[in-house]
Amino acid sequence: ARLPHRRLIALSGPDTAKFLQGLITNNVDPSRETPFCAAFLDARGRMLWDVFIWTYPGLQEQEGMAGGDWACYIEVDASQVEALAKHLKRHKLRSKIAIKIMEDNPDREDGTENVQVWASWGSEAPTGESHQNLATIPDPRFIGDKIAMRRSLVRPLNTTSPTQMTGNAPLEEYHRLRHTYGIPEGQAEIPREAALPMEYNVDLSQGIDFKKGCYVGQELTIRTKHTGVVRKRILPVELFNADAPQTDADIKQLDQDGGIKKGRAAGKLVSVCGNVGLALCRLEMMTSMKISAEGGTWMPGMEFGVVDREGRVVGVKPFLRDEWVTRVRDIWDKKRARI
Repeated sequence: ARLPHRRLIALSGPDTAKFLQGLITNNVDPSRETPFCAAFLDARGRMLWDVFIWTYPGLQEQEGMAGGDWACYIEVDASQVEALAKHLKRHKLRSKIAIKIMEDNPDREDGTENVQVWASWGSEAPTGESHQNLATIPDPRFIGDKIAMRRSLVRPLNTTSPTQMTGNAPLEEYHRLRHTYGIPEGQAEIPREAALPMEYNVDLSQGIDFKKGCYVGQELTIRTKHTGVVRKRILPVELFNADAPQTDADIKQLDQDGGIKKGRAAGKLVSVCGNVGLALCRLEMMTSMKISAEGGTWMPGMEFGVVDREGRVVGVKPFLRDEWVTRVRDIWDKKRARI
């Protein structure tokens, strides 16, 4: 499936790696030739944009970028491409870099300008003669991935429309799979200047290097790492109602009669795709995970729900993948006793 909701910004020039190193959560090594995910933060450590950094052998020559220095594409939510470009220009100062927004155009052969982001899963899905594959990586956000989700940069070589190509899946299927694995993406699901990167699982996706030097927003990120406690995280949830409730609704515990209990919310519904959603959950209230020494209020048999627009209660059930829990413990339980 082509991902038209993602756009690209090209960065090139002698200072590209040094410039980007001071702005994103992941380490930018000029010798690195494989793509990776990261995030831009504000000075308070809140997320601005979730991004993929695309770099691969021969990028400069293939894309006509000047010089032989390290270069990359920054993949970002399409609605935010102008805002990110403005952010980069604001921090450029005297850095020797070139910033260029890649055109958002339909499938056609037009040289270096038309570079597209695609996702593929299941059996290997070749692009055939209609598209040139520039780079492909396993999507690091799909933890415990049993569907072999891959992310690619491709360039169309003729006027074949994606809808005319055989084997292409609808974009909705990609979003459904993403929700099933608990992966938020873009401005609609990761609120700008409000979301914390660990709560939205950027650390679990190998998108944060906790050992790198100074960058915008590092202070709160490192302080949280040293504290060793992330109480809320995005989880996939099952919705027990065909009529989707409104997003940004509070998730609360249900009483014995199936009504909403009064009191503190256990989570917040972020996004819905069919009967699967994404929710920002208080782990010790909604799951069996223990994050702190004092523990939480979760008990077996607890049920949770949200109220839809018509006042009806919709059941909500979070689910944890074993591989996801293992990843959390591998990153956050080191050098301290398992609770």
